[in-house]
Amino acid sequence: MNITTWTLPILLVCTGLSLALFSPSLRPAAGPVDARVGQQEQDPLPQGEVPQKQQRPDDPDTIARRDYMRAKLMYTQNIIEGLTQKDFAGIQTAAEEIKKITESAAWNVVDSDEYRFQSREFQRTVDDLVHAAEGRNIEATTLRFIGLTTKCVDCHEHLRRRSDF
Repeated sequence: MNITTWTLPILLVCTGLSLALFSPSLRPAAGPVDARVGQQEQDPLPQGEVPQKQQRPDDPDTIARRDYMRAKLMYTQNIIEGLTQKDFAGIQTAAEEIKKITESAAWNVVDSDEYRFQSREFQRTVDDLVHAAEGRNIEATTLRFIGLTTKCVDCHEHLRRRSDF
């Protein structure tokens, strides 16, 4: 099977996943589990992790982080558009903007070894995507984008497992 025959379905799934993660209007309303979150016994932090303050939706740090994530999502959508149009310059530009976001102080939201690892892996994958786009190879660029999406999901899964985030 040629990579291009399954590229579009994967890109559509990745887009849907990104929208579900970052678009409040697409998230389901809080149910019984969500209502109990504050009442549940919290798991201890993994060794080497420093407790962080509880985040409120109106907290300035939370708002800034949300803005960064929305910007990252917008650039991710630009990459998908670039992949569908073989616009390698557009892909490269969007990936470089994502890299800039990851280099800002606001990106480092959790003081833990695992978060630092996830962040470095994400940055490395962004670099791989830029290099693939520079090579104008649609298959390699698409695979790097899928890898980038996987890194996003891995990091968000790590953050969801934390009791203090």
